[in-house]
Amino acid sequence: MKSDPLDRAPPRDIDAERAILGVILLAPERIADVAAALEPADLTDDALRTIYTAMLRLRGRGLPPDATLLVGELRDGGEYDPERGVSAAALAELFTMSPTAISLPHYVARVAEMSRRRHAMERGVSLIQAAHRCEPGPSVSPAVRRATERALAHRTKAARKGGRR
Repeated sequence: MKSDPLDRAPPRDIDAERAILGVILLAPERIADVAAALEPADLTDDALRTIYTAMLRLRGRGLPPDATLLVGELRDGGEYDPERGVSAAALAELFTMSPTAISLPHYVARVAEMSRRRHAMERGVSLIQAAHRCEPGPSVSPAVRRATERALAHRTKAARKGGRR
């Protein structure tokens, strides 16, 4: 018997997310490649998303996202929290468990694909919810029309960006 797709967890790959951040710690210059393809919201793990966001802030100031600067950035931003997995120990683990930088494009593509799937699911659920809220009758409810327009607008926007999301 097949399970209901709505009962399954959204697609994600935490190991690939960890690998990406580990590669950035090993080769800080690779953050440009990652930043071109992934936004913080593409990562599903809250601690990893926090770390990646701090890496991007460092990059925005022209600083390499190495472990020492990153710990300082997290502390300065009030985000350093060992209980949440945002700590020097977590960075050390990412660093020691990271694959070689040559695998980075594979991991980035995988995380981006998981993110695209999650966002498609979110749009689908939004459309279903709007359809359930509409009153019976011959015309489509404005809520359903708006949800459909958002889904189609997103598709057009993604085509302009080269297929991203």
